[in-house]
Amino acid sequence: MINLACMLCHQFSCTPVCHYCADDVPFFADMNFPVNLLQHPRIARMVRHAHYRQLHACGYFDWPFKPMIVQFKYQRRQVAGKVLADWFAEHALDHTVDLPEVLLPVPINYRRYFTRRFNQSIEIAKHLGKHLSIPIDMTWAQRFDGKRGGLKQQSLNRQQRLLNLRQAFRVRLDKPYQHVAIVDDVLTTGTTVDILAQQIKQQSPTTEVSVWALAVTNART
Repeated sequence: MINLACMLCHQFSCTPVCHYCADDVPFFADMNFPVNLLQHPRIARMVRHAHYRQLHACGYFDWPFKPMIVQFKYQRRQVAGKVLADWFAEHALDHTVDLPEVLLPVPINYRRYFTRRFNQSIEIAKHLGKHLSIPIDMTWAQRFDGKRGGLKQQSLNRQQRLLNLRQAFRVRLDKPYQHVAIVDDVLTTGTTVDILAQQIKQQSPTTEVSVWALAVTNART
């Protein structure tokens, strides 16, 4: 037997997450949230969702999802991504959910990819695609510089940032799917995935768009 440490409590464990920590994970499903989180008024108010109708996630971007996503995203701990994807398949979906025909990972800026050599959304989609037997389109969208008129995103007002973000993506699906799922690690405002969903709808108005994220930012009031 190989001695391992739980990636959360760092105590001895034969699995990446020990059963003590796993038993304490606050999944949305265990808090009686609807499977489609857009049916929960608080979350529906938190995220922009004009162009997609379903949102699925494991839980809020707090413990344990935050430290595990950080390990996965910035330390390239693939085992953390696999555990999170397994949790998603087990706790964020149920028999009432119609699975999409294809998974569409959110693209990242090429400069960020060049620096990081890693797109966390693609890796999540790979784990989920293997687990659920769903194909992945890794070239469906491109993200560009993220600047407009030589100004950085942070220096723009809200309307300018939205326009800047719309211009940052180029989306092209290889066929008019009936149902697709955009895959991301953390959903904060929902603006990026909503803009991507809008561009999908512009190409294929009848396509149903879902959003799959590991966690949703908890905007406490």
